[in-house]
Parts: sequence; C-alpha cells; structure tokens
Amino acid sequence: MSPPTLEPHPPERRKAGVDRRLRTTPFLSRFWLFGRRRHGTRGRRSTDRQDDVYVDRYSGYEWGLAISVVLLSMADLALTLTYLSLGGEERNPIMLAFLEHSEATFIAVKSLVTVLGALFLLIHVKFRRVRKALAGLVVAYVGLIVYHLVTWVPAVLKGV
Repeated sequence: MSPPTLEPHPPERRKAGVDRRLRTTPFLSRFWLFGRRRHGTRGRRSTDRQDDVYVDRYSGYEWGLAISVVLLSMADLALTLTYLSLGGEERNPIMLAFLEHSEATFIAVKSLVTVLGALFLLIHVKFRRVRKALAGLVVAYVGLIVYHLVTWVPAVLKGV
C-alpha cells in the first residue's frame, strides 16, 4: 500500500483557470465597497510593490479628503455665483466661457469636473504623492473660501 500524496489539494478538487491572486487589483474593482484590499500603502503580499497599487476599499480619511474637495468646491461655486450676481467678474477664462454660454452650463461643468477629478484622485490615492495632493487640494480650497470671505464679503456687507 502506498502512502497518501502530500499535495495540498487533490487534482480533481483544484479549480480550473488562472489564480486570481496573481493579478493586481484593477483600476475599477467590482469589490470597491466590500473587498479586502484596503490597508496601508502596500499591496497584499510582501513581494508587492510599496506604492502605485489600486485597492478595493478606501479608508475613512481618504473618503473624507475626496468628499471635502467636492463640498469645498461646491461652496466655492455658491460664493462665486453670489459674487457674480452682485456685479463681480469671473477671472478664470475657461470657466468664463462656460458662464457666457449659460449659468447652468457653468454649474454643470464645475460640478462634473470636480466630482470626476475627486473620484480619479480617490481611485489613485495609493499612488505616490496622490494622498498628499488630495490633502493639498483641501487646503487650497479652504484658502480659496477664506479669500472669498475676507476680500469681498465685507465689501458687499458695507455696500461698496
């Protein structure tokens, strides 16, 4: 009588096809809400590269950064529209072209570009310097909101 084989799984129980763990997580993963690849800035195995990886799920901090960019951009949009209604000028020539088309186009383009940009950065948040760029955008938008509030809101309130 021969000894039993020491294979981890008998050949008849092995799954057919390529082992899914050999592939990296794709750009858009079907597991983006319930997957397990999410922790740290490294891949799943010690042999994975330390950066430039896609993950299935994002941390609360990463979601917070992306959502903050969108919300602060919408606040900037509201303040800009208020400023424009009081006689101010749009200084961004690209956005001015959309504003000259219509206010609805201006709002749609600003919103769409912001949401798509924030989503793109969120998807790439584990890539080198993207998390810092996302945090930098939040800081820049906070600075822009403060600029709006400090420069022209007091002038409007005084009636200048």
